[in-house]
Amino acid sequence: MEYPFLAKNHINGKPYVVLFTEPETGVVVVNETDSENIKFGTIGNFDENSFELLSPDEVVRLNN
Repeated sequence: MEYPFLAKNHINGKPYVVLFTEPETGVVVVNETDSENIKFGTIGNFDENSFELLSPDEVVRLNN
């Protein structure tokens, strides 16, 4: 896998997206979950094997 890439996972059926910048490391760029541990902007270690690549028809747009 080439970095960076976007991948999606779910908690209780609700998605969150991580921008992986290096192996097992990334930043949360979308969070629709209720998790206090996975907030937008959280930088940390994530198990890439539990994520699926974001499909080409899904878009992440960041705005200030």
